[in-house]
Amino acid sequence: MIRYTEAARADVRALRRHGVEAYGVARSDAYADGLQLSILRLEPFPEPSPHMPGVAPGIRVMPYRMHIVLYVVDEQGVRILRIRHGAEDWLDFPDGGFA
Repeated sequence: MIRYTEAARADVRALRRHGVEAYGVARSDAYADGLQLSILRLEPFPEPSPHMPGVAPGIRVMPYRMHIVLYVVDEQGVRILRIRHGAEDWLDFPDGGFA
């Protein structure tokens, strides 16, 4: 099962909003659909993505074009923590980028 934290849901909304403003509805939808498909592919095979060094243990990173998906694998499946732009320095956020 794939689950999203509230922060990850907010990231998706922000990604779509920015995409529509910057690139238009069609391109934004295509990008978001591709991201969603990539995330769904994690369900049967979540382990191939590497752990994130320097971050909390167990956090894995899956790149998708200009974004990175941060997630953990637990007894219930895959939990998406955040979806961040690859150029962001989110490790320097006061909350570690996970709130």
